Amino acid sequence: MPLGEKVRLARQQSGMTTQALAEKAGISQPYISEIENGHKTPSTRTLIRLADALNVNAEFLLRDDAVAFGELGFPAEIQKKIDSSKYFPYFVSVDKAISTGVTPEEMLDLIDFIEKIRRAQ
Repeated sequence: MPLGEKVRLARQQSGMTTQALAEKAGISQPYISEIENGHKTPSTRTLIRLADALNVNAEFLLRDDAVAFGELGFPAEIQKKIDSSKYFPYFVSVDKAISTGVTPEEMLDLIDFIEKIRRAQ
């Protein structure tokens, strides 16, 4: 997935507008739009500011998804089934949770809680 698409999806997942991201990162809103649309490639300094504003690792924005998934150790048949554009928002959410110190056990408890609420509705 191209960098601009990752920035857009991470921004949308965080509930920010391009203007809000621009203000938080100290970058102009038109420049954010050009990055998201693939017309501009940010400098390393700008990329770090974007990652900080989006609360994701800069490496997450830069790395090729196929490489990142491959390093997770999934069997090849599972890797083929992963559609990064479909599941990307979930990876962003998990990355945010991990970066704020949420443990795997807490994540599982939260998932269990959400599933119970959904079943009760």
